[in-house]
Amino acid sequence: MSSSKCCISPWRAWLFAVFVFGAFCRAYVAWRRWSAASLVALPLLGQLLAFTVMHDASHNALSTRRWANVLGGYCGLTFTSPHEWTLQHVLSHHLYPNVKGMDPDVVHVDRYATRMLPANVFPKWCDVLAIWAVALPVGLSWLAPVRVLLRGVYPGTTAEGRHVNPARTALHVAGRLAHLYAFFAWPF
Repeated sequence: MSSSKCCISPWRAWLFAVFVFGAFCRAYVAWRRWSAASLVALPLLGQLLAFTVMHDASHNALSTRRWANVLGGYCGLTFTSPHEWTLQHVLSHHLYPNVKGMDPDVVHVDRYATRMLPANVFPKWCDVLAIWAVALPVGLSWLAPVRVLLRGVYPGTTAEGRHVNPARTALHVAGRLAHLYAFFAWPF
């Protein structure tokens, strides 16, 4: 099979993905060396990987080869895990788009509508920054995985995760622990 037939995404998208992944790795190394610029670059590049490569891979839109889509699903590890992303995004958001109580993304609309920080001290854009810089990483990296493991359901959804076999669950937990170590323990 030729390379043009095995890839769904055009070569420009693959070039972009490789560039962003390389920039992310470079920013991570710089962050480990206490670079101030990497404090801005690392989360932006991590979310860019998640919103492009991981998103497309989770919909099997990156490649016609399953292994490439599975590997691409791990490009969003700084954002969430492939298991939780499947429960939240693929099985809940796309099955029930904009249905309150079934689409977890509807929760975010309510969150953006209400102020998190005192309005007389901080402008509205600081709320967005607080959500993306603090609430999202803590919620998706620490709280959501615990809730999924304990309840078997992603918060704010009806998608159950209990059908996942124990070996995949163990691999998922090991991956989340490795992520927490690499980004929250080892650097300090």
